[in-house]
Amino acid sequence: LFNSLIIILSLIICINCNNKNSPNKLRAEKGVIDLRNWDFEKYGNVDLEGEWEFYWNEFPEILGREISEDFQFSKKPNYIPVPFEWQNFEVEGKKLPVDGFATYRLKILLPNENRDLKIYMTDVCSAFEFYINKKLHFKRGKIGKIKEENEPSLRYGTFEIQKDDSRELEIYLLISNFHHAKGGFWNKPTLGVSKNIDSFKDTVLSIGYISFGGLFIMGVYHLFLYLLRTKDRSPLYFGIFCILMALRIVSMNERVLMDFFPFLSFLHFYKMEYFTLYGSLPFYLLFIKSLFPDEFLVINTKIINSIAIVGNLIVLFGSPKIYTTWLLLIFQLLILYAII
Repeated sequence: LFNSLIIILSLIICINCNNKNSPNKLRAEKGVIDLRNWDFEKYGNVDLEGEWEFYWNEFPEILGREISEDFQFSKKPNYIPVPFEWQNFEVEGKKLPVDGFATYRLKILLPNENRDLKIYMTDVCSAFEFYINKKLHFKRGKIGKIKEENEPSLRYGTFEIQKDDSRELEIYLLISNFHHAKGGFWNKPTLGVSKNIDSFKDTVLSIGYISFGGLFIMGVYHLFLYLLRTKDRSPLYFGIFCILMALRIVSMNERVLMDFFPFLSFLHFYKMEYFTLYGSLPFYLLFIKSLFPDEFLVINTKIINSIAIVGNLIVLFGSPKIYTTWLLLIFQLLILYAII
């Protein structure tokens, strides 16, 4: 069991590893990121982070699949950091609500080499449309100005940037959120040459698949150990814990489970992500208690297990705005207590 715990910790560390190839990290300033001196072959991909233009409660005029050439925003832009949750951002001295819609805009100055470029996108909450030079390239869900119009979606993706003689890219990102407790552009898109973006995506997905496979196999193995020796329940608790963590991995971040079940909705994935988190805590505690029965208070286990049951009922029947905010905070404190 000790070796299994070491493997789990190693997998978690791998998931959070980032490869830093570039000597200097570039950031957008006042809605512009200058890549004219950037060598994609030498330095790799670029995260499009920094200050983006931000227009709260305003969408451009859309004609078909393009932004109208004559459109002008009615207000001067604010500059919001990306990645950032917009409910923590102030416009005219007031914090924004989590529900609403906005347009992000970024101008990219490209190097002279005319290369095949791609952009890698992960979650944007909770629906968005991605335009390059005013042409629609990518979208998830259905954006709207009211809740009834908004259809949330979660999905990573890559898309190519069409070649032309222009040395500038103008990105418009239209986002609406009425379903989640966090709104806006909370992840950064990544720009690079096609082969590097494909390699980056494959690496990220491979880590997810390997982590899922390792935890799932470990969980099944310990369940079989329990069947061979039912008097010792520690393999049972540890096996269930591993399987829940495996399911959590494929239901968050790139949500690789979507590759096999594309029909699953926004709510399905959020419920799975948090159900596996809240549901795993009791089995972790039962596992520790089975190893150290004389050093663990029974009443503590019963209280935490009762809270976990209530939490999972809220996940199953409640709104993400509940179980991704204050309920999450409660469980984070419980997890900290359990570790200590």
